[in-house]
Amino acid sequence: VNEYILLFTKIALSTGARLTSVLTITKADVNLNQETITIKNHKSSRTYTGHIHSSLKPLLEARMKNLSPIDYIISGTPNVMDRTSINKVLQPIFDELFNKGLPSDDRKRRVVIHTLRHTFASLLAINGTPIFTIKKLMDHSDINQTMRYAKLQPEAGANAVKGLEIWVKLDILPLVN
Repeated sequence: VNEYILLFTKIALSTGARLTSVLTITKADVNLNQETITIKNHKSSRTYTGHIHSSLKPLLEARMKNLSPIDYIISGTPNVMDRTSINKVLQPIFDELFNKGLPSDDRKRRVVIHTLRHTFASLLAINGTPIFTIKKLMDHSDINQTMRYAKLQPEAGANAVKGLEIWVKLDILPLVN
């Protein structure tokens, strides 16, 4: 797989950023010391902070060596890579691995580039990340957008109650007759 495709995929899975947001990350947006990336949310015209996963850091370090601050990480130049260039490479891979036998208009079950964003949020939820943290990391404007991932945390309530220390404290109280 091409270096820029691997980098794109790892950034998307590490930050949950949308396709255009990943393509418009510049060298100046990456802070390797703090392990953060400033992400432009083109849908809402805001910026937010993404975090660099440990497996992504060496790839970013190598990629950024010869870039100027205004160069885009994915294209390696001051010009943004066209979104169809990424799609032309990744979609056939997704089709081969995940979409065999699915109709091309099956928007619910087909894996597409945006699925990387949903995968990021789903993995956070499965790992017990609080829903408001997921909202912040996804830069959702409304908590209802994030709530679709709450169903992936069915044990969250039970685990929260089991973790309460109140029962220990009640055991040491004198019994009242």
